[in-house]
This record gives sequence, C-alpha cells and structure tokens, in this order.
Amino acid sequence: MKSDPSATGPQRTVESYNRCVLRARLTESASKGVKENSDLNCLTLFHATSHLPPCIGHDLFEGVVSWDLAAVIEYMVKKKKWFSYKLLSNRIKKFKCLGTDSTNKPAYVQKEGKKLGGHAVQNWMMLRLLYFFSGDKIEDLEDPAWRLYLKLKEMCEIFCAPSFIKEDVPYLKDVLIPEYYEIRSSIGFSKEKSPIRPKHHYMSHYPELMLKYGPLIYLWTLPFEQKHGFFKEVLRKTGNFINPEYSCAVRYQMNFCLTTSLEMFSEEFLEKNSKLLSATSFTGDLVVFLSRLNFFGVWSECEQVSVGAVSYKKNDILMLASRENVITIVIIKVIAVKEDSLKVPPQSTHWEVMAFRLGNGHCGGAINFVTEERKATYDRDVGLYEINFSSLGTFTVQSVSELQYQIPELTCLKNFTNSLVLHSSPPIISSYTR
Repeated sequence: MKSDPSATGPQRTVESYNRCVLRARLTESASKGVKENSDLNCLTLFHATSHLPPCIGHDLFEGVVSWDLAAVIEYMVKKKKWFSYKLLSNRIKKFKCLGTDSTNKPAYVQKEGKKLGGHAVQNWMMLRLLYFFSGDKIEDLEDPAWRLYLKLKEMCEIFCAPSFIKEDVPYLKDVLIPEYYEIRSSIGFSKEKSPIRPKHHYMSHYPELMLKYGPLIYLWTLPFEQKHGFFKEVLRKTGNFINPEYSCAVRYQMNFCLTTSLEMFSEEFLEKNSKLLSATSFTGDLVVFLSRLNFFGVWSECEQVSVGAVSYKKNDILMLASRENVITIVIIKVIAVKEDSLKVPPQSTHWEVMAFRLGNGHCGGAINFVTEERKATYDRDVGLYEINFSSLGTFTVQSVSELQYQIPELTCLKNFTNSLVLHSSPPIISSYTR
C-alpha cells in the first residue's frame, strides 16, 4: 500500500469472506482483516461485503483532506514563506460565509498540527475556500504543493457531486488519483508527520464504489451523527444521568410522534419582507423587462424565500447548464410571488407571509425568480469559476418548480466578486427552458 497506494486487489466476495471467518475461528486470529462474522449478516437483505458503502465524511474530510491540506499549508508557510499562520487565521476570522456555509466556517490551522482543526464539513469548507484566504500570496501556481491542493479539490468535487457520468470513473481511477499520489510523493512530506495512511488507499476504491452505489455524497454517515445533538440537548436540559437511556428514548419517541402528526410535506413556502412590485424600486433594463411581464401591481417581491429546506436570497447564484469547462449561471435579481397567493399569518409580528401554490400564474408558477444570465469559465490554475461580466447579461425568468438544480452556490465578496466556488463538480444539466 505504501509503495503504490493506487493499487487495488480483487473485491471481497461472500465466499472469500466466509473462508476468512472460518480461518479466523480456527486460528483464533484475524484473517485478512476479518476477526469474526458480523452479526448483521443474519439480516435477509444485508451482507457486510456488499452493503457497507464508504463514508467520505470520515475517510476524506476527517482523514485525507485533514492530513494532506494541513501538510500543504505547512509547506507553503515554512518552506516557501508565502504567508504565515497568523495571516491565514486573520483572514479566516474576517471572512464572511454565506447561506448554508455560515454555520461551518473553517477552523484555524494550528502551527504544529498534523491535521486541520475542524470537523468534516469545516475541513470541506477549508478545501473549497483556501484560494480566497491565500490566493494572492501564492507566487508559483505550478508549484507541486499548489498542484496537489488542486488535485485534491478536484477529486473531492467529483466524490461529492450529486450526479456523475460514467466517464468520470476512469478519469478518477486512471488519471486523477494516480497523479495525486505521484505529486504527493514528489513533494517529500515528512514520513513521520504525514505518512501514507490506509484512508489514502481507500480513495483508490472509490471509482468502482461509485459505479456500485451511485453518488457517494448520499451515503455518508454525518446525518446519523446529527441525531446525537438531540440526545445531548435532552441530557443537558434534564440534568438526569440516573437512567439516561430511558430519558432519551422517551423524549425521542415523543418528538417523533409530534413531527409525524404534523403535515410533513407542506406545499407552503416562507417569504420575508414582502411588498408589491413597483417600477420605482428598479432602474434600467430591469424595469423594461418587468413591465413586459406585467409584473407590476400583480406580483409581490421579497428579499428572501424558503422553499422546503432551501433558502433563496437576492444575488444568489443558480446553475442552469454545464458543458465542459463552462457553466451557465443566473443571478437572482427579483424574487416574485403572485399577489393573490399571499396570506398573512395570524398574529404576525413582522412582514412574513405564507405563499401557497395556487396553480399557474404568469411564467408558470406562484413563485418566480427574475434573473440575469451569465457564463462562468473554469480556471484550472486556481480551481474556481470566473464569471464573465464584460458583456451585458440577459434577463430571464426561472420558476422554482422548473429548476433542475435547486441549490444556490457561493460567490465570494470584496476582492473576488467575479469568482464562483462550487460545493461539488457541476451537476449534469445539459439543457434548460428559458
């Protein structure tokens, strides 16, 4: 493994697993990593060899990313002298994360740490946003440490993608992963502080596992760990440690009964700061575009709207199409809701209304985004998409129900207003309806 981390052997089968179990029982020692038969194998539709997908949260973000990114930063600080840990920490502190990223701001990097200091999602954030923290200090974009970072970032973007094409698999297996190991070995990280570990080797199996299980982002175990927060809160508030299992079980079941008795899949969406669309609120070509749609006096606009678990705000970026290294994006300029679909909640203390989907309105829905369409081109030297603002954008209308990819992406503020960093590689969106 240490000499060639990308090398993989034949996958374990039920028959080979059973032979290892038998040998382990006879010799009373582990056989090829198997100590004894798993108790879960007694289940009808489960076996340990075929129903245990990897968790990229633990293997990648709390493993490979945490170790190797810390080593890359140490290389840039101590060997290249491009920046200091103090500068990096100050920039992380001042950086303002938006949207879903706001609760997972990257942790500070310790000077003598062998790994990053954050949890899985914080390390993922650090991997995505490192250029924003140190990009202006990188003096050589061809340096092997920077190239290693870009390779790691590209691999994680594919592993975390909500969808992928089969061509991604041989690219990962035969090109990206071997190149990553090759560049890593050429840098000469300390074998004591940054050795090749088993989790580095696990990545070599990911391409085949993607074909077997599908996108790996749907299979990580972090959602299960979120349940720990409920039980920790119960113990903290009750202060009862005599029989904590009983206390947690009862309160969890009571909470489960409450949530399941409510309407779980409501068609409502929550809107904030709503007011009637008026031509005086806009300028330039946007006024003309809205006038042609007959939006004024009929539709209301708002600053933010939440549809299900996804929140949208003005200036959020949505992806419409992707082709090779160019993606088509739209920037939300107006969030429009049909005026006759608004209802004010009883005893509302602020401007917050519930908009119901009452059928088709103008442009085919109760809620629509008036957007400005742009192109963004991938810059391989920095691992970001650069948005083209040199030409005039095209105004379009997008209905929430028609969006193929409904998650807003992040654009950085201040010195990087034209840079777009994605959570993963662009989803498969070949066409869209304007």
